[in-house]
Amino acid sequence: MNALLSLLLLAPISLDQAIDEGLARHPQVRSVEAKISAAVAQRRGLTAGYGPQLRVEGSALLWDSAQTLTLGGGGEGGGGGALPPPATPYEAATAGLLDSLSGLSEMEVRQRLTTSFKVQLAQPLMDLYKIHLGAALGGQGIEARRLERALTTRGITKGIIEIYLRGLQARQALKATQASLTHLQAERGRIEALKAAGLVNHHDLLRLKVAEADALQRREAARDGVEAARLALGLAMGVRRPV
Repeated sequence: MNALLSLLLLAPISLDQAIDEGLARHPQVRSVEAKISAAVAQRRGLTAGYGPQLRVEGSALLWDSAQTLTLGGGGEGGGGGALPPPATPYEAATAGLLDSLSGLSEMEVRQRLTTSFKVQLAQPLMDLYKIHLGAALGGQGIEARRLERALTTRGITKGIIEIYLRGLQARQALKATQASLTHLQAERGRIEALKAAGLVNHHDLLRLKVAEADALQRREAARDGVEAARLALGLAMGVRRPV
């Protein structure tokens, strides 16, 4: 028995390994997983609308110079003259304010750089129902993709098991035909020795050679069956090579 035949008689991987590798590498499984990821991302985008909206606005203006206000008349003889004594409480309060500002010549009413900042947090209520419907449909889409994944993995697993078992049957058939051929080859050697001694005739040896040729043909057919089963198993696992 040559090395190639010995290799064909051995199952390269176990059934569990074939299923695990097939589910991990099969293009159909990868495609469904991508669809699930896309559906999850789409639903997350929809549910993001449930939260409030934060709006931030800001501005900054740089003027040529600051704006100031000149106060008072600039001391004695400033042109204002002395005010008469206050006659009412309002006039007294006004006179006190003027006295407090009398020491200032000018006051800054606008800085050179002015800024404004506004933060608004709003929760839109009109679109919540639409968001709810979209999120519900998105959840149904995810469940549909997961169901598709379950059906896909089930079909791939079933196909791998069937082809793996056919491969085992093909190997058993190859093993049986090889054992039959080995037996016939040994028997031919014995018959040839008996024929040389004149104990059997030529017809007995001829019939044995015909049986040996038939066994050889059946072994080659069984070998082709093993090769076809290996290729089919690779395709079922999603790889383009015999397994």
